[in-house]
Amino acid sequence: MQFDMKPFGFQRISRRILMSGRSSITVNFAGTDRVLITFGIRKLMKRDPNETENDHDRELHVVLLELPAGKLIAETDWRVHDEGQYLWPLSEGRFLLRERNRLRILDPAHAPAAEALQSHPVFDAGNGQELTFVDVTADGTMVELQTHRGKMIGDDLDLEGDPDANRIHKTLIRFYAVDPVKPELRLKGRSEIQGQFHAPFNAQGFLSVSDEDATHWGFDFHTFSGETKELAGLETSCSPQASFLSESRFLVAGCRGGEARNMMGVLDLDGHVLWLGPRDQLLWAGLYPAPGSGRFAVRRTLTNTPSSAMLVDGIQETSGQRMTVLRSATGEELMHVTVIPAMQSRQNFALSEDGRQLAVWNDDTVEIYALPQLTEKDKETVVAGKSGGVVLVPAKP
Repeated sequence: MQFDMKPFGFQRISRRILMSGRSSITVNFAGTDRVLITFGIRKLMKRDPNETENDHDRELHVVLLELPAGKLIAETDWRVHDEGQYLWPLSEGRFLLRERNRLRILDPAHAPAAEALQSHPVFDAGNGQELTFVDVTADGTMVELQTHRGKMIGDDLDLEGDPDANRIHKTLIRFYAVDPVKPELRLKGRSEIQGQFHAPFNAQGFLSVSDEDATHWGFDFHTFSGETKELAGLETSCSPQASFLSESRFLVAGCRGGEARNMMGVLDLDGHVLWLGPRDQLLWAGLYPAPGSGRFAVRRTLTNTPSSAMLVDGIQETSGQRMTVLRSATGEELMHVTVIPAMQSRQNFALSEDGRQLAVWNDDTVEIYALPQLTEKDKETVVAGKSGGVVLVPAKP
């Protein structure tokens, strides 16, 4: 299936913007028979009376299509206030939408056409706080939010000796469970730290990595109830990256003998290494898990020049990007697709929740590819990848 986006108002985006990291186009499945597409549009905007000096407002066009025919279900425009990520997929075909320091939930998978793109408020940082970080678990059932106090009048003055001067550096971290039916976020735990903290997490806790020596690294899992479990280690000559694929499995990436020789594998919370080997993808280049299918997609940018060579305008020359779908239990490749142009933001591809379809932005079109059906072995590994009960730190008042 291939859907031309030009009739919906899509205009090609410059390579500089695509490679700047700005979130400018997205594609996601809303259930198994709908696809949600967004892209930036150029138009005059009315002045927002609530605009701040740090805002960079822009307009997005939103399209919801029915599969396989590509019939238009609904379309609208959204206004966002910066260049960061504004959309995160949740479970059951729902989405989290960010508007400055507020969050909303929409349900385009199940709502009737007239309400499919309507969103409901679920979070407001409030009280002079700024929303600085949003993350969602692989299965879309939990959300991590980080906020800190925004800049206030007098913060640029010399406040040496003021005991409250360091408050601007404190970050409040909150973990929320997504209500399975209502558009609500339920607070499950919170903590306050100096600076910021980013770590892969699931409904039970989060991962940390420590260097044991120059080439050996260890992974630990810290539960929200305060327990720590040592997991399998990794031999890599560069700092490893990790991200959860399901409740109990996580993807790791590193390198052997230099960053030109990449490696990738999957470990679980029982301390097992499911597979590990050389791969030409880098985990931090893009990842889209589909936990319910035991599959995931990763992205690699294809370059025409060595990694150290840059063009005059500061952008590395690229020939496109390759999206590859793998089985999480074995690392077996199921499909790969090459698309153009390359973009730094990671939202130009998606897997359906059932792992049966891959969606990609390719030039002016959105393309949908069918993947093989799940085998009985696939279904067994999905069940094996699920973990038991969840214990969280009670929320403080």
